[in-house]
Amino acid sequence: MCTNSVYSLASLFLPIVFAEKDIPGFWVGLVFAMYSIAAMIISPVVGKIIHKIGSSNLIAVGLVLMGFSIIPIGYLTQIENDSSTLAVALLLRAMQGTASASINTTCYGMAANKYANQTAFVMGMLEAFSGIGLVFGLMGGSALYEAMGYQAVFFTFGSPVSYTHLTLPTKRIV
Repeated sequence: MCTNSVYSLASLFLPIVFAEKDIPGFWVGLVFAMYSIAAMIISPVVGKIIHKIGSSNLIAVGLVLMGFSIIPIGYLTQIENDSSTLAVALLLRAMQGTASASINTTCYGMAANKYANQTAFVMGMLEAFSGIGLVFGLMGGSALYEAMGYQAVFFTFGSPVSYTHLTLPTKRIV
């Protein structure tokens, strides 16, 4: 859920930030795509290393990376150089895609292993929560923006994610 809420947050603000900086729309598309490009590249790697590193560790690393890559987006408006804004946005979205791959690939693997007799149902539930995350990112991000401003959106969504790993089990799940 958290990875998809972050994915949808960018759609609320990046087009506006880039338009204010006169960055062409093509780059907005590339920044959006960078999340998926990174996830596409990293997901198979996560699938190969999950048994070596452990599910809990991969999810924790993904959550921390996600938190650390959300918060700096709140500062994109303060970067004066357009090229620097674009480079930072691309890097942050690549980090978010990497974090998403770590979290989602691990969760799907755990679900398939732990609930082998209910795989279809569990996968359906994971997809439902992904959709909830997309909605929450859009609606929660909009509400926070209206109430507290641009930076508050990214601090709020980034801070809890970066500390969620403290509640994960410490033993290996898979």
